[in-house]
Amino acid sequence: VVPAPVPLDVDICQIAAGRSHSLALTKVSQQVYSWGSSIHGQCGNAVRRSPQPPRLVEGMRDLNISKIAAGGHHSLALTMGGRLFAWGQQTEGQLGLGPAYLAQPKPRLVAELDFVAIVAGQEWRAQQKVTEENNDGKISNNDNNNNDNNTEISSQSSFDSPLKNIPRIVDMYVGPSYSVAISSSGHAYCFGSNDAKQLGVATPTSLPLRDNTLPTAAMANSVMMSTQGEPTKPSSTTNPTRATGDVHVQTFDSRHNVLLPTRLDALVDTMFIRTVACGPNHLWFIGDELTLEEASDPAIHPVGYTLHEAQSGFVRPPFQERKVIELRA
Repeated sequence: VVPAPVPLDVDICQIAAGRSHSLALTKVSQQVYSWGSSIHGQCGNAVRRSPQPPRLVEGMRDLNISKIAAGGHHSLALTMGGRLFAWGQQTEGQLGLGPAYLAQPKPRLVAELDFVAIVAGQEWRAQQKVTEENNDGKISNNDNNNNDNNTEISSQSSFDSPLKNIPRIVDMYVGPSYSVAISSSGHAYCFGSNDAKQLGVATPTSLPLRDNTLPTAAMANSVMMSTQGEPTKPSSTTNPTRATGDVHVQTFDSRHNVLLPTRLDALVDTMFIRTVACGPNHLWFIGDELTLEEASDPAIHPVGYTLHEAQSGFVRPPFQERKVIELRA
């Protein structure tokens, strides 16, 4: 067997190899091509058969992609604006989309990590609440005038200044069945298989989910595994809202999987992560040690809150100076 050229008539600037599929990023148009096995939808073209010849991933046609990554049976793509898209196998949460199912055959936005949109949505809801209160006559006419001015100033300050300081995803890495996204503030967000505790985050037993059921539409389009390991379509008697744990079929202990991107808070106040190495069951991080000033100042070291955190009203506790631990022989 000797190397052979791939039949692509475009210049390639990046290549990524999964277990049985490959991705390529074009140099000029910044578009994604895929080929190989697509049994789990990892080629991203809504076709689940194998093999697939090199083909443009249509769902990413109108996006400017800066980086691609291929896991065991899943794929990730990052846009120039910091939005992360995922497709392929989702049985262990490696796409970061929440409920577990066998295949996501088209690219889908990982909304949990779209920090700018999350904050913008919160600002919009706050402005809507003020408007509704004014319309309900809860504020006098004079106060309305003052509030309108304040609202305008608040809106300008919220969208002109704070949104510029909101972190964005700038890099991502994949293991065989898990993924790691890195924000512009040097934080890691992990999701997927966690059987060996390689993600370093809380297990789903203590991590509440937005939706812990498999939607009817997803169930109808999914393929589950039989006890003999063969693919099988859900029967007409299948409950369309089966618990997420019922469709974790690929690991010996599915309770350890992390289905939503979760920030690795153990390193938030200590390290600005620069790069990541993903092994089958372990992770390595390389970064810069943070000073106390950097770690404690949100303007210098802002934290990106996931969609789940925003919806649940989660706020990180105030920074406390780290204690210096002296190691003694």
